[in-house]
Amino acid sequence: MSADSLESDRLEFKQEDPSVKRTLEILADAVVCLANADVGHIVLGVTDVSGPQGSLQGLSSAITPDLVVRDIFDRTRPSLSVPMQERVEDGVRLLVITTPRGATFCANTNGTATRRVGKQCQPFPPDQQKQALASAGLFD
Repeated sequence: MSADSLESDRLEFKQEDPSVKRTLEILADAVVCLANADVGHIVLGVTDVSGPQGSLQGLSSAITPDLVVRDIFDRTRPSLSVPMQERVEDGVRLLVITTPRGATFCANTNGTATRRVGKQCQPFPPDQQKQALASAGLFD
């Protein structure tokens, strides 16, 4: 079964980019997307498309839990602290990031807000944020 077929509105798989900076940008954007929808999980070190070794690709030593936690905090507005678990599956190192549901909606440092709709991250503009708050009874 491919990782893509397992993704859902609360589960996202990401693989490490050759650039550590780009990997961290991708993770922060994924955290924003899931946090604006509901609590979710991001598994880093997994590719959507299975190759000869399957979907588990693992991570380089450059990607550490402390680096990821600090960078997500720095790249989200308001800043989000994310719980993280380092795991080894079939001899492959993975990071599992739990995205909290924020007290308010969040964005990346560029001001871009997205939210998870099914298996996709969709734009979450201010008018939709107000509508979501109103439907929850938090905006008049």
